Amino acid sequence: MDWRNRKYYVVNFCPNAYEMRIDILRNIDGIKLRNPKYDFNVKLPDEAESRGCYQVLIGCREDDSEIIEYELRKAERNDGFAKWKEIKKG
Repeated sequence: MDWRNRKYYVVNFCPNAYEMRIDILRNIDGIKLRNPKYDFNVKLPDEAESRGCYQVLIGCREDDSEIIEYELRKAERNDGFAKWKEIKKG
């Protein structure tokens, strides 16, 4: 990772809101989205459907970090299972 004037976030999105949130984030200039990892095979015996989430690594310039954090806070507030965390160096 290139830490010069950049910030990184790891984000979990629920499957229902994933497409919408990614479309919103892609409209921000200078953002990099890295390989989403998903696991939908989590299912307890008494559940009808599998549970899971998408995990995305977001990289952005420090100038754009306020916009990114605003969108991530909004996702966390409105989507039931969205969580995010900033990755710090070292």
